[in-house]
Amino acid sequence: MTSIFEVSKTPTHKSEKAKDGRYVGPVEKIPNMKNSFIRHIFNVKRQRDTLHGNKIFSKLLVKLTSIPQDEATHISIRDICSNKFLSYVYALSCNVPTAKVYHYGEFGKCSNMPKNCVIKYDKGQDGVNVLCLRNGDNLYNEERDMAWKSVKDVGDDVPVMIEELLENKYVTNEYYGPDNKNSHGIIDYKMFVFNGVAEFISIILRDDEREIIKSFWYDLRNDISLTDNFNYDIFPLKRDLDMLKHYCKLLNFSKSFFVRIDFYITTEGILFGEFTLRPGNFYKGWRVPKVNKNILELFSERMDHNGIPSPAMPTY
Repeated sequence: MTSIFEVSKTPTHKSEKAKDGRYVGPVEKIPNMKNSFIRHIFNVKRQRDTLHGNKIFSKLLVKLTSIPQDEATHISIRDICSNKFLSYVYALSCNVPTAKVYHYGEFGKCSNMPKNCVIKYDKGQDGVNVLCLRNGDNLYNEERDMAWKSVKDVGDDVPVMIEELLENKYVTNEYYGPDNKNSHGIIDYKMFVFNGVAEFISIILRDDEREIIKSFWYDLRNDISLTDNFNYDIFPLKRDLDMLKHYCKLLNFSKSFFVRIDFYITTEGILFGEFTLRPGNFYKGWRVPKVNKNILELFSERMDHNGIPSPAMPTY
């Protein structure tokens, strides 16, 4: 297999993102950096310097790739969270199941690509550069900049991970609407985890252009919904919710740490999706009427309660 470090060099994508202007620094996006939670998730230096410390991960990574043991040992938590393949390897090393992976490496080197699969850019963000295929056709009518509309848009030298196309366990009429609600049916279950404990869950529904149409928030500590008209049809059953919480504990990187962990609850069981150290949906800082608090205030309280330190102001 091609080394993950060889296939991760993507200057063309970096230049496109720079021109696109979407990925500006956090100081520009959030002028007020006094909030302790915001300061924590934007401390890039800490994320980069904190090593994973998982010996099973290192051994598994060496087995799956051609990288030396020393390099596998010195991969940081930020490296793992920002790379799809490394995230999957880490999840498997923690005994958390993932989707089946058919190929990882340059797209042009993939032979025998399944007609039903998901093609993901290995360092993609915000759902950009994801192509979901059923019978070889794109499931979505995505119009966003940089969106892949067909396999022809994926360059041969682009590093991708190709995995199985999943089907969701829970269904809802809100997903696409009554006519084609089951055309894909995958729903994101985003767990907000403090020191290995899942304290909030956000359930995301998307339309046929992969845009978010609804986000349902739930406080797992106090067992209350934070969103009006909460859709309990797609809320995990107790058995699934307990397993989600268990997986979050298994995936805990270290003490004094926050991470968002995405899962899919599929007909094949619960599968790991991705890690996010700096969730973009905190940019808005929306208010939760039921508790009369800003979402950032809620999360800052949990930082203090769990003893997660607020690091020094990041420098850019």
